[in-house]
Amino acid sequence: MRSTGSTGPSSKLISPLVSRSTAPPVNPPTNRHERTISDSDCSLVQVDEPIRIAPPKNHTSSAQAQVPTASELETLLTLPLLDEHGQKIEFGDILNAPAKDSEKTVIVLFIRHFWCPLDQDYVQEVVDILRRLSEDNGKKAIPEVVIISNGSPALIAKYKEIFDLAGKKGSNLKVKLYTDPTCRTYRILGMENVGEACISSPYKSYVKHTSTIGGIASVVLRAIKVGMPVWEKGGAIKQLGGELDTGIQVACAFAHRMSDTQDHTPFGDVL
Repeated sequence: MRSTGSTGPSSKLISPLVSRSTAPPVNPPTNRHERTISDSDCSLVQVDEPIRIAPPKNHTSSAQAQVPTASELETLLTLPLLDEHGQKIEFGDILNAPAKDSEKTVIVLFIRHFWCPLDQDYVQEVVDILRRLSEDNGKKAIPEVVIISNGSPALIAKYKEIFDLAGKKGSNLKVKLYTDPTCRTYRILGMENVGEACISSPYKSYVKHTSTIGGIASVVLRAIKVGMPVWEKGGAIKQLGGELDTGIQVACAFAHRMSDTQDHTPFGDVL
C-alpha cells in the first residue's frame, strides 16, 4: 500500500487551463523543496554504473514522500519540457492533453537518465504491468503514464522503441516521454543528486541487472538493436528521480523522491 500525502487545500493542483496570473515567478523559484544546483550537477554524460548510493544528509523518509504544495505545482506547470522533435511543451500541457476528464489521473515518472540500467529495468516493469492491465481490461482505459528524463531529445524516439511505449507492436500503450535537460522540474519537486557513500541496501523488486557489467551490457545491446544514437547526451549522471501521481483539478495523491539509484517505487505500488 503506497503512502499518501495531505489532500488538503495546499495540495490541490490548479488546472493548466486556468489563468496562471497568480502563480509565483519561475525565476528564481523559492520553496521548501528546491535545492541549489550547479551547472556541473546537470552535466550530460553517457553511462553510469548501477551502484547503490546513500541518501543525502538530513534526507528523511517523510521528506521523500512529501506531497508538493499548490505553489510548487503551479510553478511546475509553467516549466518547459522537450518532445522528441526538440519542441517545447509546458508541463501543464502534458496533463491537459487531451483535457476531457477533470478527474483524470496522470502518473508522472522521473527517471535518472536515458543510459541508466536500473531505470531501464524500471521502465520495463512499468510496461509489463501496463500490458497486463491492458489485456485484463480489454479495451478499457489503462492508467495514463508520462515519463520524464533529462538527456537529449534526440534519444526519445529510440528509447520509446526499445520498450514500445508508443504501442506500435499491437499493444494499446500510449506512454508519453519528454525530457528536461535543465533539470528544473526535478529541482522544483525536491529531487536530489546522489550522495557520496555507498550502502548495502537490498535491490528493489524491479531491478533485473544487479551487476555493473550486466547492466551496461543490457543498455548497449538495447541501443544497438534499435539504432540508438549513442553519441547523444544521456542525462545527468548524479540526478535522482521519483514518481508523482496527480491530475487536473484534483489533489496530488502521491509523491516519492528517490534516495539512491535503485529507489524507484515499484510501479504496482504507485497504481
